[in-house]
Amino acid sequence: MDAADILAQLTHNYEIAATIAAAGAIPPLVQLLGAGDTKVQRAATFALGCLSKDPDIAIAIGAAGAIPPLVNLLGSACEATDMNAAGLLRDLAEVNDEIVVTIAAAGAIPPLVQLRKFSPDDLT
Repeated sequence: MDAADILAQLTHNYEIAATIAAAGAIPPLVQLLGAGDTKVQRAATFALGCLSKDPDIAIAIGAAGAIPPLVNLLGSACEATDMNAAGLLRDLAEVNDEIVVTIAAAGAIPPLVQLRKFSPDDLT
């Protein structure tokens, strides 16, 4: 088990998630979104997704540059990563309209439409 997996497991607890964010874990997790290893990408999207439930942390995730790599992960070879990335983009979009514009400008709409066409489950 690597650090991304451990952080992903720890983020289930809200208090621990806040501590993880405060400790500076967001930028390294965002960097892991671009890793070549799908297991690491899946763990990073999961951890960031758990952290994004807090609106202040979601803003920090967006500010750390997570949106472009998340868009790049849409349509990846790993369905769990696709769903995690799409769910995280949804969580970020719920924070404010500026993030919605950033997500659209990053090109997320076409891959999200394609992902939805092939996914029978809602992202809610």
